[in-house]
Amino acid sequence: MITRSKLLHGRHVCARVRVLFLVNGSVVGDVSVTPVSAGTVRAVVTVPGLAHGVHKVTVAADLTDSNYQGSTASLSQPVN
Repeated sequence: MITRSKLLHGRHVCARVRVLFLVNGSVVGDVSVTPVSAGTVRAVVTVPGLAHGVHKVTVAADLTDSNYQGSTASLSQPVN
């Protein structure tokens, strides 16, 4: 099982933000964000039952507002 979180910062970040979490290219979470402080929100997903090995975890943040550009980031996550 892995738990991943993504913090988003910025003056215009708000509760409308949606965050997609993908593992090995498959969506494992489409979550809303939780406010942490002014201008910072957090999205969290837990993925149980992943096989042992290394998995590519991608996080895509969509600001759901055409005035702002979304973002993506990937990392390799070992599971023991």
